[in-house]
Amino acid sequence: MGPALIWLQYGGKEGIRRYLWSLAILILGITLIVFLQYHAFDWVLSWQMWLIVVVGAYLMADPLARQTLSAGADWVQWKRRPKWYERRRDRGTFLKIYRLTKIEGYGAGAVLYLQIVDEDGRGIDRTRTELHPDRRIWDLMYNGIQHSIANGCEINSLAVQMLRMENSPALRLRESADEE
Repeated sequence: MGPALIWLQYGGKEGIRRYLWSLAILILGITLIVFLQYHAFDWVLSWQMWLIVVVGAYLMADPLARQTLSAGADWVQWKRRPKWYERRRDRGTFLKIYRLTKIEGYGAGAVLYLQIVDEDGRGIDRTRTELHPDRRIWDLMYNGIQHSIANGCEINSLAVQMLRMENSPALRLRESADEE
């Protein structure tokens, strides 16, 4: 594998932002529920409720989470710092993007995911937005996806729509090779 060309790390500011949003959602939610039921704002004076709000927001947001995304000319890797309860379990996943064997789109609830598997059986399940947080990484990945599709990678119709590849030269090249 070649050297890393692009490297991104998420964490600090995003974690604080997630925590503040979680805090706001919990405060508004509890205030609305208590007001509709009791027509009062007395919960604000209870330290036990504030403890629930602070801990609940922390559990919802996981503000200390760190995720690293790196990419080389022919590979991409996701790695996140393990949680305190995961011990030393490695949560890194890398793919050889020019040697993909399967790209499948599927829905889980209201969210659409892409499952991408390379020739060694390593795979990822990510939403479309998680696949391109940075344009440079997405360009490297998209080139590898196009190359793999032209060389016979399995892809379903939902994945074609999610990747917006309806008029892709890779699909046309593959179709012309199948006709011969």
